Amino acid sequence: MKKVLFSFAILAVAATMAACGNKSAQNAESQESAVVAGQQPVEAATAAIAKTIDKGAYSLGLPEGWSVLSEGDTECFVYKGDGSKPSEAIDGQWISLKIGPLEGKTVDGAVKEMVNEMGAKQLADVTVGGTTYKHCSYVEEGVESRILMTSNDKSGISFMMARISPDDADVQTIISSLKIK
Repeated sequence: MKKVLFSFAILAVAATMAACGNKSAQNAESQESAVVAGQQPVEAATAAIAKTIDKGAYSLGLPEGWSVLSEGDTECFVYKGDGSKPSEAIDGQWISLKIGPLEGKTVDGAVKEMVNEMGAKQLADVTVGGTTYKHCSYVEEGVESRILMTSNDKSGISFMMARISPDDADVQTIISSLKIK
């Protein structure tokens, strides 16, 4: 069943990326505090970058204790674990990044599709590292997943995460470190 959840999560992010697109600014170089709309500002990410993934479309930093399960020119899948047990990727905290073409759709439209088709719940926008992301969540088999989506002028950008929240210091460090090439 965990394999089904994992496969569904990856397919959901891929489908989401095909539907992404708006004109919000992408400024991942900034290490500002994250703010969840309607809540108090979240403390700035404090985790140091221990490893950098450098690919064709992006670079992404990982704090100590995070490993890479897969990486490609426009996507990666990272998880909290030492890398010796890939099963930690499915059973524990993980983040998937997808960067893809806009295909004429908007981020708002992608969120509406997820709400209508997957039963996702739209949440307040989240700002991490100076970039505002549309935010939604859904629960499958008791596991909550969060999706953060934005775009720059060329690409849709989506972070999907399980068992971890956007206000976690490691998540903020990872997201804030994203640089689109």
